[in-house]
Amino acid sequence: SVGSIQSHFNVSALKALRVPRAPLAIQQKVAESLEAASARDRALRERIARQVELLREHRQALVTAAVSGQMSVPGVAA
Repeated sequence: SVGSIQSHFNVSALKALRVPRAPLAIQQKVAESLEAASARDRALRERIARQVELLREHRQALVTAAVSGQMSVPGVAA
């Protein structure tokens, strides 16, 4: 069938189109590299998320200590 936009490019032409591809061994190496990079990315994201969580907890503890008078805040009259 012929599409209305691509009047000279039909399914037969697409089937006959040759698409170059790398040998299987190279494809596997690329896939392994991408999987390793993805695993490193996930680990870093988890570490960053944990650090953000800890920083939020620390900030809240500092605010609580400052508000309750357990900590002096420089530049603020007591």
